[in-house]
This record gives sequence, C-alpha cells and structure tokens, in this order.
Amino acid sequence: MNNVINGDSHFEVVDFSLPQERNVAKIHPVSEPNVCSNCLQEQSQQFNPDCHLCFQLLLEPSTSISEIFAILRQWNSESQSRILLLTEEILKRGAHINDRDGLTDMTLLHYASRSGAEGVGNVETSCQTVQLVLERGADVYIRCRWTNMAAIHYAAFFDVAPVLQLLLKASDSIDIDAPCSIYENGGPLHIAAINLSIECARLLIAMGADCTLKDDLGRIPFNCIPETTSEDLKEKAERLRLLLREAIAQMNDRIPSKVTLQSLGLKIGDKVIVGGVKSGTLRFCGTTQFAQGIWAGIELDEPVGKNDGSIGGVTYFHCSKEYGIFAPISKITKYNDEARTNSACSNRKSSCSSNVQSSKLDVSHVTAKVDTGLRVARSYPPTDCYKVGERVIVAGKKSGTLRFSGTTEFASGWWYGIELDHPLGRNDGSVNGKAYFVCKPNFGVFAPSSKVKRLYCSFASIHPIQVYLNVYRIEQITTLKEQNTDLGSANNSSQNMNRGSTIKARPSSFKSRNPFDTSAGEMKVQEGMTVLCNNELATVRFIGDVHFEDGLWLGVEMRKLSGRNDGSIQGRRYFTCKSGHGLLVRPNKVTVRGINAANLPPFNEQSNSNK
Repeated sequence: MNNVINGDSHFEVVDFSLPQERNVAKIHPVSEPNVCSNCLQEQSQQFNPDCHLCFQLLLEPSTSISEIFAILRQWNSESQSRILLLTEEILKRGAHINDRDGLTDMTLLHYASRSGAEGVGNVETSCQTVQLVLERGADVYIRCRWTNMAAIHYAAFFDVAPVLQLLLKASDSIDIDAPCSIYENGGPLHIAAINLSIECARLLIAMGADCTLKDDLGRIPFNCIPETTSEDLKEKAERLRLLLREAIAQMNDRIPSKVTLQSLGLKIGDKVIVGGVKSGTLRFCGTTQFAQGIWAGIELDEPVGKNDGSIGGVTYFHCSKEYGIFAPISKITKYNDEARTNSACSNRKSSCSSNVQSSKLDVSHVTAKVDTGLRVARSYPPTDCYKVGERVIVAGKKSGTLRFSGTTEFASGWWYGIELDHPLGRNDGSVNGKAYFVCKPNFGVFAPSSKVKRLYCSFASIHPIQVYLNVYRIEQITTLKEQNTDLGSANNSSQNMNRGSTIKARPSSFKSRNPFDTSAGEMKVQEGMTVLCNNELATVRFIGDVHFEDGLWLGVEMRKLSGRNDGSIQGRRYFTCKSGHGLLVRPNKVTVRGINAANLPPFNEQSNSNK
C-alpha cells in the first residue's frame, strides 16, 4: 500500500477545481458545501442530498473536492448513507486515494469506516465504500493527525464490525492491538470497551486481540467499560463484561499454545502452509472442544476448506465459508521460501509417483516440512524491513526510534537496534564491546523483527522531527538545517528527502537551543519550545506560578490571532507578545510531540510532590 508521506514528498494544501491525475496525496483546503439557493433561503447551511437542486450541484464538474469533503463531514443519515456516491465523485475529480480533508485530516477510508454507525449510516454501503478504496490502494495504516486514530480505531469507536473485519483482513491483523494516544495508548479493544461496542469487541477477540494488554493508565479493556445509570446501557455493559471475562479465561487456557507458537516462530496473523500443500493465514491456536491437544485454525487463500471457523456450534475464528480449516499444530509451517519449495516438491512428487519407479534416494539433505523454530535464523532482511529513523514499538510495550538494522555478532538472523524513549533497555547500543549505534545507558535494546512494529505507520521513513513539523502543518519548513549535527545518523536521510527545498529563519529565541533536543535528559517542557494548544501551533513563553490560581501554568504565544492577551493578565505581566496572541493555560491543554504537557517535567514533578 502507498504511504501518504514517503521518500521525496510532503503534504501541501492545494485547491483542485479541475480533474487531474496525481500520484501524491494532498491536503485539501477547508471549504463549505455547495448548497442550492432554495436551501439557503430556508436558512440551511447544510447540503441536502434529498434536494434535487443540491444533488445536481454535487454532480457538476465545477464542484471541488474540498466541497465534497465538506459534505462528508455532515453527521446525518442523508449524507452518511450516500458515502459511496460521494467517494466516487471525489475520485472522479482526480483525487489521490489517500487525500486528506484539511479540517479533520481524515481520508476517504477514515470517513467510510465511520459511516456505518448505527442510526446514522448504512453498514452495507459503508462496507462497499471501504472495499472500493482498499482496492484502489488506500493505506489502512494512515492515522488522522489530530486524533491519532487509524481506520480500525474509527470502526471500533462507531461499532461497525463488518468494516472492522475488512480492515483487519486488509492488514493481516498485524495492527489489531495498535495503540492510540488519544485513548492513553489503548488499542482498538480498549476503544470498543470504552464505547460499549460489543460486536467490534467480539470480532477483535475472535481475531486474536490481546485482552490483557494495558494502556498507559495500567487498564486492560475490561477495566475501561464505563459505569452508567441507563438501564439499556447497563445491560449492554454487563454483556461486554461477560464477553471479556470469558475471553480472558480462554486466553489463560491458551498460554501453552502461545509457548508452542513462539517455539515455532509463529504468531496469529502469520502466513502459513498447512500439511505442506495449502497456504493461508493463522487465525487461531489453542485447545478445542472437538479434539484433545493444541490445534491451529487457518483461513485458507482458496475455498478448499471445510468450515467458516466454527465446528460443532463453537466459533474459534471468523472467515468465509469453505475457507476455514483446522489442523494439529505440528502440521503447519511458516510461509517462506523453504516452505514454498517443499510444497512444490511435494506436489511434483505426488504427481509423478504413480508413473516413475525410482531407485533408493539419498534423503540426508532433505529438511523437515515443519519449522520447529530451532533452525538458524536467516541473515537477509525481512520483507517488511523497517528503516533507520522510523518510530517503532518493541514487544507491544516500549516505544522508541530505530537506530540499527542488520546482522550482529551476538546472534544469527536480522536484528533491530532501538533507542527507547525511556530507560527501559539493557545497553547503550553496544553488545560484547561492539557498538552498533550510540545512545544513553539503559536506553538501548535489540530485538528480532517479530518483536518490532511500526508505531505510526503513515509516517514511515520520515525523521521524527520532520514528522512533528508535518503533523502540525508548518508548510514553510520543508528541510532540516544541516548544522544540527546532534540529530544522529538519521539526519542524512532527512536531508536527502528534502533536497532542493528552503527553510525560513527561526525566531531569535530558538538560537540559544534546539527545542526538539532531548540529548540532555528526559524531554521536558521548556521556554521557546513549539507546542500544540487548542489544535493550533504556539510557542512556550512562560512557565511558573500565577497570581490568580495555584499550581504551575504555561504562557504561550499563538501563531495566529487566537489568543486573549499580550502576555499580561489583570495588570501583571508574565511574558510579552502581540496583542491577541497570548494565552495562559493549564499544562493539560498543551501537547508536546503528541504527549500531554501535564505528563512531562516540570508539571509531572509537581503532581508527584502533591501526592
């Protein structure tokens, strides 16, 4: 799938009134829907698809992509039930499949994933639209940069289970536990629990979501189910609690199967070979009611199976009819070059055995069909090899930046070296005296490819600072200064990406220090740092006590005329800026590189001292 930001491209705001073919995704400027004169006379500012004149305006070639995005934003049944038509009209005008709405930062896939919400849209139409944009190459991993939500998070939030199933299938379920910062880095199952999305929770559990995964507050999905006074919601919450209790109990029963999968180098969602012949995706591993032992449930690539993931009225996973099959765990092999070779050899042997009479064969060189996990790991890059500088998460818990990718002297196979965000590692980038990269002690860790996932997949191959700038739409800045030598080895790739661009001079307040620099220790809020306040860019100008309320406060200078003062309140000055550009706010109203300022020094230190 195509990334929205890649190699030599970046987002820019454009206005496309005329259809044209483009290979790069764009952010479209904010616009109002094109409403007919009759609806305007009725004081209606919303586009009405049921109005004949409004509908004719929609079909006019002069109606821009921005104006149709404005219709997609209308949260009513008239607009959401026509999501397929609106999407087709946008694509007819030459839009890239991953174009974004300038106001919400959502893509067509994001809009389609939420459009099947009960009581608002139509599930069938929503599924058709999702299928359409996926077939056209929509990136299932793209996240909205204001909510940090991918399409699977929107589907879980609005409880559109059929859409969620399509998205999980498109991503091979590798993003099934993807964290979302707006939900305290909880996954889709946390979001489903918070919003009482029972059908999505049931599907996520069936597809292998981790029911014991904790968010940043230490909560598992079961603990996220809200308390409610509504009788209808009480009954719904209790059903969800029962579902998660049973799932946790079954997960505890499947611990031996997890150990077995780890010994085979497999995980749920991997491509596998069954019996050396049939290929498919591993959807289930554990004990069953129809036989003893540990069994694997596979969704085959072709309709040559025996079920839909259910046997004897018990559903172990979900797939289409005749695509499901169960096999003893010993009969499955990881799908790789060797497995394919063995499968081909097996097929040729079976087809020729009845016609050819051969002499005794030397089988000393033949390897087993089943990958026991004991063979030496391969020394070439995995197919989904990540690049140095990417943001990743290790073992589903520790986040950091990829600093090394390759072979090592301490173990065979392909390894990643990660500089963690917090001192939860084991080294400084060196093992047995050999340095693979450089970081602070206890910030470095090495992990095999199976333990590493991309943290923000839509920002692949972009340096973290460049991601930060792009996220908050600083269109003027398109390259990093070459003199920032403290950025590390990833600086070269960022310079290549932005070669030929220009950069505006920063204010003098930035010359004393690099506000993005965390080399001196843990990242903390400092004066001169660029932050996000009220969804707009701002610069920190003051940190300290104020006369009108207890606790530490932040004084920020807004980039736009969206403040309330010039840095002074009630005759007392805390900092100086233009009139209407200053704000004094609580730290929890500000985010720094996606992190709430209240969770960073010096504010978290104050919070701890008050306990």
